[in-house]
Order: sequence, then structure tokens, then C-alpha cells
Amino acid sequence: MVKVSIIIPVYNVEKYLEDCLKSVINQSLKDIEIICVNDGSTDRSFDILNKYAVMDNRITVINNSKNYGLSYSRNQGIQYSHGEYIYFLDSDDMITQEAMEELYNISKQDALDAVFFDAMLIFETEELKKKFAGYNGERNKEYSGIFVGQDLFVHFIQNRDWMSIVQRQFWRREYLLNNDLNFYEGILHEDELFSFKALLKANRVCCIKKKYFIRRLRENSIMTTTLSKKNLEGLFVSYCQMLAFWQASKFNEKTNVAVEFHLSALYKRVKAIYKSICNTEDIQRLDHGGIIENHLFQLFISNIQEGRICKSIEKDKLNVIKQYKNVIIYGAGVVARDVLEILDKNEIGILGFAVTEKEGNPKYVMGLPVYKIDELVEYKEEAIVLLAVVSKYHESILKKLNELKFRNIMKIV
Repeated sequence: MVKVSIIIPVYNVEKYLEDCLKSVINQSLKDIEIICVNDGSTDRSFDILNKYAVMDNRITVINNSKNYGLSYSRNQGIQYSHGEYIYFLDSDDMITQEAMEELYNISKQDALDAVFFDAMLIFETEELKKKFAGYNGERNKEYSGIFVGQDLFVHFIQNRDWMSIVQRQFWRREYLLNNDLNFYEGILHEDELFSFKALLKANRVCCIKKKYFIRRLRENSIMTTTLSKKNLEGLFVSYCQMLAFWQASKFNEKTNVAVEFHLSALYKRVKAIYKSICNTEDIQRLDHGGIIENHLFQLFISNIQEGRICKSIEKDKLNVIKQYKNVIIYGAGVVARDVLEILDKNEIGILGFAVTEKEGNPKYVMGLPVYKIDELVEYKEEAIVLLAVVSKYHESILKKLNELKFRNIMKIV
């Protein structure tokens, strides 16, 4: 019986491939299969794979006639796999000798969907070591016990520990298949989307503070090359797909706050890449992604140029708001900041910002306090509450406000 399927996409890595293969075939766990997908390599990589396949019958070599990309190759590996668990390894990296055995035993013992773990780093040059001096293979915190995927995601976000690198994850194959979890093809940064969805759907996961993965930081890799339109496209398409997944999912309040924080950070990252390359590349549309992604991309470009999400409040609404002595802005994010600026221009003061839970939210926004809505219940009859959040939150917030008997509520967006 195959306990673990190790899936290795291969593309022009003749210099590093043997180190990778040796680390895999010398695993202390012997009941493994090694699925190597040669993705149209033009160097000696295919020859090296065939040489090792003759030496070890656990190696299966799949040969693509041209380069289809990392996602396509990983998806091929999943289709050909037979193991109870799956591990994705890149062909220029390595794993420690005990990695598969220990991860398999942990997963099997506790019936886990996934295990997350740490990495050790190898820098090919001193220049790269200096360039990525702040890059760390370890998480900041320790996470003991077994978690529902959503809860572990919340902890990762709160502790600035979220890392989407799939080489630091060990997955139950049946879980991936049953939930139709694979890699979005044709883009870079594909593990951003995969890891996000896979963890949030999982029921039983854990995180171990041990370095099983050995990452090689080298020149001319996806991570070390200059950012381009492909990087922008990959992250933007992932962002759109994450938004769609979030919108279709029912998460608790803490998870929603964590997801919104993560997506806001990703949006800022996409925005920074766009600004850094828009003067050197013609970026009017996406080469990957469907009609919806391209439509959103046009709005994205427009929003960067305009710089706001909530640009105005209708005059009749402003007149109503002015009638109230106390105004509460419900929300503490980008929309809430935009609303405050509009109110300031119209000489309308506010009592403060309100949120459902303080945990995960700032204490002050633009110099004004952020309250838990329960703390403002004394104003339930005399104040007007402005919903300055995306529509996804409206239902739960209105339910909360009705429970607290707030009388005057207005939707802004």
C-alpha cells in the first residue's frame, strides 16, 4: 500500500534535480510513490529523471510535450497518485530524511486532513542571503493541538504567521479529491489560492514547529526574479477567486474578520505590483482569467486611479444624518474611513466607530475610538448607525443591531 505520493513538477532544473531526488528516495518511510512531471524541460532534466526511474521503481515519470506550468503539473500528479497522503515538492528543493514518515504517522494517528510545518533555508549566494535577510522559514508562534481549519487560519492571521507555500503542507489525498481541491492553471502564485481554500474547508489540521522542508533560494526562480505582469495576473486572479469563495461560504465572525484582513493585505500587494510595473508594461487586460476577472481588473485599475471605494453619500442621506446629534459608523476598514472623510467634508461629527468584536480590530481609526457595539447600547434610540461595510456583513450586523434594539440604521454601501 502506498502511504504517501510525492508529486514533483520538473522544469529545467538539471543543476538541482539530483539533490531533490536523493532526498526523496532516501526517505525513512519506504512505502511511497514519487510522481515526477517533466513539464517540457529543454535541458537534461528528463534524462536525469529517467536515470533515477531505472534505479528506483517507485519513481513514475510523466513527460509533457511542452511547458504547461506548475499548476498543470501538480494537477497531473494528483490524478496519477495512489497514496493515502500527498506531498508537493519543487524540483530544486529537498526534504529531511524523516519528513514523510513523521508526517504520515502524525496524520494517521489523529486522522488529520493536513499538517503544516516549518522550513530551513539554503541561500545559493551571499547576495540572495542579504536580499532575503528578513525571510524566515519558521512561524512566530507555536500551535499545539488539533484545529478546525478556519480556527487555525484565524490564529495564523492574528500572529502574522500565514504562509501559503504548499511545500510546507502535508495533505490527505481523499480530502483533496472529495473537495475538488486542485491548482488554478495558467497563473503564478497558484498556491495562494489553493492553500487559502484548502485550509478553510478542512475539519482537522495541526501545525508542527519542526523543519521538514529545505528551501533553496536561487537566482532565476519565481521568487527571486523581477516582478512582471505574470505576477500581477496570478495574484489578481487568486484574489478574485478568493473573494468568490468567501462570498459563497458561511464563516463565523472571527473567520470573516481574518479573511477580510488577509484579502485587504493581498489587495495592497497587488496594488503595489501594479504601480511598480505599470510604467514599463502595457497592462490593460489580463491574459488569464475569465470575463469576470477582466471586468474586476478594469474596476481595480479605475479604483487605483480614483483611490476610493465609497466616493460619495447621496444628498438626501446626508440631510437625514445631519438631524442626529450622535452618529456611529459601523465598521473599521477602508469603507469606514472613506465614510468618515465624506462626513468631515460635510461638517458631520461622529461618536466613534463600532465593530461586533474588538479582537482583530484596531483600537483607533483616524484618531477616533473603535467600540464594541454593545458598549454603545445607551445610544440605541438617539443615534444613527451607518453601515460602512461590504454587503456580505449586512445581514449579520443588522441582526446584531436589532437584538440590541438600535432604532436608526442606514446602509451606506
